[in-house]
Amino acid sequence: PKLYSQADVVVFTSRSEGIPVAAMEAMSMERLVLAPRITGIPELITPGETGYLYDPNSIEDLLANLFHIRANRFFSGDIRMAARKHVALAFDSRRNLGNFAVEFLRRTQTTDAKREVEHADPVLQQI
Repeated sequence: PKLYSQADVVVFTSRSEGIPVAAMEAMSMERLVLAPRITGIPELITPGETGYLYDPNSIEDLLANLFHIRANRFFSGDIRMAARKHVALAFDSRRNLGNFAVEFLRRTQTTDAKREVEHADPVLQQI
């Protein structure tokens, strides 16, 4: 938290990401995030709304984004707050686990007759 609080922008130079947890951490601390447009990052960051994306392997695009962020740094509060809100709503483990549990129970708690119909092979039913 101390290092995040000192950062104006958290820049990622990854070539590959799975689940960008460090980006989520930075966003939850209301830090601006600039990351490459690769794998799971575009699902996390909406450019200009919850952070910034640049084209992978493009130092020109990375620098253009940094200059844009610097020029608009006094107006970045909305993006910082939107990023925090997005992470809190979309990536809350308790909420997601609860939603998963409800959906799991909904799909598994059916009557035997309904289960047979839902999973019966229509081709085999004709025989």
